[in-house]
Amino acid sequence: MAGVDAALLESECSLTGRYFITGTSTGVGKTWVASHWLTQASAQGLTCYGVKPVASGCHLINGQLCNQDALALLAASTEPLTYEEVNPFAFAPAVAPHWAAKQVGVDLSVERMMNEMAPTLQTSADLV
Repeated sequence: MAGVDAALLESECSLTGRYFITGTSTGVGKTWVASHWLTQASAQGLTCYGVKPVASGCHLINGQLCNQDALALLAASTEPLTYEEVNPFAFAPAVAPHWAAKQVGVDLSVERMMNEMAPTLQTSADLV
């Protein structure tokens, strides 16, 4: 990923704890950074997983709406999560997730998202 120094990521960031990675746009490296951390944690024998609670622009794979970023996080995780645990809110419309949810009639309140993610986030994994 251009502009991201992998050595800096490895030297100054703890590979344990819980992180929320955010960015201003699509394609800025959020999933790359998260997947990199998960891969590094796994290589060190740590337990880890990543989640992408909300995703739009999803495609049908074996009858299920899936997002490539969520699949990448699932693949880099050591914990045996289901796709639904990694990405419980998956929408087909390729627009901002809150608009996609509205288009398909789904409430994306913070309360609903937190309730949906609570069981998944209650873990003893080293890195989330």
